[in-house]
Amino acid sequence: MGVGVTSKGAALRLREGIHWNNSGIRSKTCGSMMRVGIIGFIYRNNPEKLIKAALFSGRITHSHPISDAASIAGAYIVKLVLDGVEPREMFKPILNVTEGISPEFTKALKNSYETAHSVIEGEDALRKLGQGWYADETFALAYFCILRYPKDYRTAVLTAVNITGDSDSLGSVVGSILRAMLGIEECLFPGLRPLRKRKNLKKWFCLYLLNISSFQGFNLGLEMDLSEKCIYFLLVDNQEL
Repeated sequence: MGVGVTSKGAALRLREGIHWNNSGIRSKTCGSMMRVGIIGFIYRNNPEKLIKAALFSGRITHSHPISDAASIAGAYIVKLVLDGVEPREMFKPILNVTEGISPEFTKALKNSYETAHSVIEGEDALRKLGQGWYADETFALAYFCILRYPKDYRTAVLTAVNITGDSDSLGSVVGSILRAMLGIEECLFPGLRPLRKRKNLKKWFCLYLLNISSFQGFNLGLEMDLSEKCIYFLLVDNQEL
């Protein structure tokens, strides 16, 4: 949990004045893919802009062909979800927009599709796809979870967060894609439904944000504004962030 080493390093390079075209670090980790889902929403009806925006967004922090392909795939799969494309029908479109960028990513994507439609079960299937530390593995594992459990948010996310590897990153990717597919109400765990409108949830969230903002060694000059908002909410008890 916490700030990824690559994203942190790139952010510090930006603070030093390095242009975003050159701030990315040559890393194939999954941080850039984790944040691109919204691009698939914004440019849903303009695939060319979607691909370009996902690529540029990823390269701000991650400059590696595997990360390039994963960023495009991470945004494009959200577009496909919103277009009503079934998970099993997403393979060819994703392959088409990423093929030629990274042989490793293409191999991982094919492996994911084949494994999801095989008789290999549970941990054996997950081990076949990797541990999610690198973006090709993260996308492969996420796509596997969505193929295996397209209507079952709980099982898909629990499968993701219980892998041996980068489980929090994988869980966030799987969760965000399925929320776009199924809707928020279908993606609440049963135990959270009675609590979703409780004021205490906002308090806990504010305390969590305050804890993040005090993380030493990562200071981009944004923490004061965030902290003030959280403290204000905690003091007045009933204001929106």
